[in-house]
Amino acid sequence: MTSDAPASGADTQSTNTLDNREFRASYMVHGLRAYLADQIRALRGNRSQREFGRLIGKPQSVVSRLENEDYGKLTLQTLLDIAEKLDIALVVRFADFPTFLRTVAEASPEAMAPAGYEGVSAHAIASRDQSGDKHVAR
Repeated sequence: MTSDAPASGADTQSTNTLDNREFRASYMVHGLRAYLADQIRALRGNRSQREFGRLIGKPQSVVSRLENEDYGKLTLQTLLDIAEKLDIALVVRFADFPTFLRTVAEASPEAMAPAGYEGVSAHAIASRDQSGDKHVAR
């Protein structure tokens, strides 16, 4: 009798860890989809999907899909539209895996549902950036 299972525990461990490139890629895709779906749910807060949809200019059916981590067709333009309607920023960047893991593990209320624009604090940060204290891509 033959088995499709790996011959040893070490083989299983190497294929189901971040050391394995294919596993890492799959983990990243799943983790990002789950994080975005959870964040959209958090941004919706206590509103119904229909109410949130009106706020962001999308039908309820779109909100439902955006909150489904298995949807997989979320576009950058949709995220930009949501950010604009909610008056929040959107950060999209490539990162190393430790940074990715820290980011998707961050589930504080502030990280999941950031507040809209606050002129005074944002202006202070922008002014500091222009003075050379911090680098922000323009």
